[in-house]
Parts: sequence; C-alpha cells; structure tokens
Amino acid sequence: MAEKKETLPFLLGLCLGALIGAGLSIILAPESGKEIREKIKEKASELAERGKESVAKLREIIRQELEALEEHRKEFAEGVRAGVEKFVEITKEEKKT
Repeated sequence: MAEKKETLPFLLGLCLGALIGAGLSIILAPESGKEIREKIKEKASELAERGKESVAKLREIIRQELEALEEHRKEFAEGVRAGVEKFVEITKEEKKT
C-alpha cells in the first residue's frame, strides 16, 4: 500500500525533472535555431510518451485502489448487516422473556 502512495509523487517528480532538464539542455546548447527546434520537437515527443505512460500507470493504480475500496465496502456492509441481524435476534429473545 505504501508503495502505491509513493508512486504518484515519484512520477510527478520524474515528469517535472524531465521538463526542467529538457529546458536547460535546449537553452544551454550552442546550436543553430533549426537544430534547437528539432530538439524541441524530439523532447516534446519524448515527454508526451512519458506522460502517456505515467497516465496509464496512474489509471492502473487508481483501478486497483478502487477495487480494494469496493472489497472493504462489501466487508463493512456484511459486518453491519450481521450486527443488525444479531441485534434483532437479541431483541426478539428479550421480548419473549
């Protein structure tokens, strides 16, 4: 569970680091305008691909968490239902005596 909670900040940090690194490499590189534009296109494509991968990973994490939450909800509902049935049973027995 802790592993999943650490994944989102890691992915966000990874994307932010990639953006900063790409920006600095473009700014500091001694190249012509055409070469820089080509690099920008390449880096933008790479970042878009990384973003798609990150979104896919996040979707999977969210799906897993929702499944776990649904299972906990079912268990809780069953516990409440059993408690109410027991309460009704005890109440009926007390009325008989």
